[in-house]
Amino acid sequence: MKLVIRSSKRNIVGLAMFAALLVALAVAAFPVRGQLAGANLSGVVTDESGAAVASAKVSIKNLSTGDVRDVTTNTDGLYSAPNLLPGSYEVTVTAKGFSTTVQKGITLTVGAEQALNFGKPSPLARRHPRSTPQVRPWAQQSSSRRSSNSR
Repeated sequence: MKLVIRSSKRNIVGLAMFAALLVALAVAAFPVRGQLAGANLSGVVTDESGAAVASAKVSIKNLSTGDVRDVTTNTDGLYSAPNLLPGSYEVTVTAKGFSTTVQKGITLTVGAEQALNFGKPSPLARRHPRSTPQVRPWAQQSSSRRSSNSR
């Protein structure tokens, strides 16, 4: 059996290619967090007694594009509309047996986590008024901003 020694230049090239392959595999194994391109709008819909309104339709209209995103509240009255384009919005809530409510002048910015609640404030919102400041009767709005660097 003969022992063959390759030139050191070939060994270095081979080792570099192997290292590059390992780095590529390591990078592909972890999810990439991109920059935030939109905003999230969420909230709760309650009746005058503070009880959750399930199956309410929440229509979120972008006033500059005319696009409408419809979402429905869950059994706890919660709704969420992720990844909305930045801009001005009008939000309309309709539910069987309730009058329609419209909130105008909602401005969403890139990375914003905006809360817009409809109905009587829940006991939690009354205990923590800074988290959901009163915008007008029967609608509360609050906002926070996520950094695109957050992990």
